[in-house]
Amino acid sequence: ALASGLPVIASDIAPCTEIINPEDGSGFTAKSDDPESFAREMTRMLALGKEGRRQITERSLRIIQDKFTPEAAAEKTLAVYRKVLNHG
Repeated sequence: ALASGLPVIASDIAPCTEIINPEDGSGFTAKSDDPESFAREMTRMLALGKEGRRQITERSLRIIQDKFTPEAAAEKTLAVYRKVLNHG
């Protein structure tokens, strides 16, 4: 959903919290064992209106482009190799 440009409400567990961070405005998280928490976050998202949801979409797409492109994955892999080779 995030890569499709849709606002996301995710559970507050890893790996969701590694991608969705309410503090940076990339989406919403709700307590995984609390249905009312999901309902509150849905209400918050809808209350933002069209412009607020558009802003979240822009931030979310930017995160996807920065962190989850093939180039970003390759760079992360190279960083691991460099670390292993330097500390061999």
